[in-house]
Formats: sequence, C-alpha cells, structure tokens
Amino acid sequence: MKTKVFLFVIFTVISLNLFSQNDEELIKNVIQKSYIDAIMNQGVVEHATDGFHPCFTLIGLNKDQTTVSLLPIYNWIEYTRQSKERNPEGSKDKYICEFKFIDITGNTAMAKLELSVNSNKVFTDYVGLYKFKDGWKIVNKIYQSAE
Repeated sequence: MKTKVFLFVIFTVISLNLFSQNDEELIKNVIQKSYIDAIMNQGVVEHATDGFHPCFTLIGLNKDQTTVSLLPIYNWIEYTRQSKERNPEGSKDKYICEFKFIDITGNTAMAKLELSVNSNKVFTDYVGLYKFKDGWKIVNKIYQSAE
C-alpha cells in the first residue's frame, strides 16, 4: 500500500511538472510566438493578436533624445502585414531572442530581451506584460538600439 501511495505521489508530481508551465515559461512563449516570430521575423502575423493586448503601445525615444514616438499594436501589425506582402519570403536573416531576465510580481511582469541578427546585437527590449484571464499579454515595450 505504501508503495502504491508513493508511486501515485511521484507520478502526480512528474505529471504536474510535465503538463503545466510556470508563468516564466508562459511569458517566454508569448514573447517568442507573438513578438519575435510573428512581428520581428514576419511569420504568422495573426499570432501577434494572440499575445499583444489591444492597448499595446511601443514607446520609442526619438533621435532628438527629448521626445518619444508611440506605435499602437494595430499599426505595427499592419506595417508587418504590408512588409510581408511586399516580400513574402521575408528576410533570411532572422532575429534571435535571448531572455536576460523576467521579473514577475503577481499578475505583472517585465522581461528584458536582447535581440540579435547573425550574432550581432540589434536591440535591448524591455517588455511589459499583464496576466489576464486568458493568459499573459504584452502591453508595452521600450527599447535601446545597439550602437
């Protein structure tokens, strides 16, 4: 009997670890699928709507270093869609994402990413996310271009 209980406990623990993802893994998956694959690498653009909240805004510091520009997700998706129509094959040089850290507090998270192409660092991104009833959604992004 003790052996059966022990085996049941071990099986349950292993099953929970295999079939459930923790929040950090879920966040990485959302960022990879909806941002890196769909937007940056112009994959299945519709996947962007799965991981970005409709109120998402990309915030960029302008060259004058005193003003910022705002890009809503619907515009970014449309730019990506148009770019993909002009070049259906996309670039052979794909963005690679390295997760530097993910900090989670309750239903709020911040991820620091380094994006590179051909081993050359291109951007450092700070991506903000909230956890909604249907999962983690990207709500904003700021970035620094590599110089």
